[in-house]
Amino acid sequence: LILLGLLVRVAALPLAGTEDVQVWKTWSYGAVHGVTSMYGVGGEPPIRGLVSWGEVHTTVDYPPATLAGLALVGRSYRRLDPSFADSRTLTAFIKLAILLMDAAACWLLWMLVRRIGGDAPARRAALFYWLNPAVILDGAILGYLDPWMAAPVLGALLAAQAGLAVVCGGALA
Repeated sequence: LILLGLLVRVAALPLAGTEDVQVWKTWSYGAVHGVTSMYGVGGEPPIRGLVSWGEVHTTVDYPPATLAGLALVGRSYRRLDPSFADSRTLTAFIKLAILLMDAAACWLLWMLVRRIGGDAPARRAALFYWLNPAVILDGAILGYLDPWMAAPVLGALLAAQAGLAVVCGGALA
């Protein structure tokens, strides 16, 4: 069943997703050139940065960790395609990063439930998460970055359960 969930996700990687995927592509292109400059420059009122990629122009309203993650995606894609062309491959690269965090969230959920309730409940919880149509639709199909938040939150819960306050705080931050 885990393999089935993975196959569905992998098959969805090249699908266009929502308009947000275009934003992630633009930010992954811009972040390669420097994350901090993407927010804009001072001024009164502050002048927001405009991130451009081809005909797409957008501003940034997500935290720096998101841009750092998208920069990694952008650098990886640039190795394959130095022109950074808009393609199904770029879409798949963006959504692969989402899939990896989705898998991490599933694994962290399994670890957390296993510590609290044992193996059988942990397997059920992981399968319910991994095969949940809403989770598959949200990440692998539509391309939302929600798993990028879910994995650190589950990591924080796991760290809290283990009494690792500093790790918990870091994961929440």
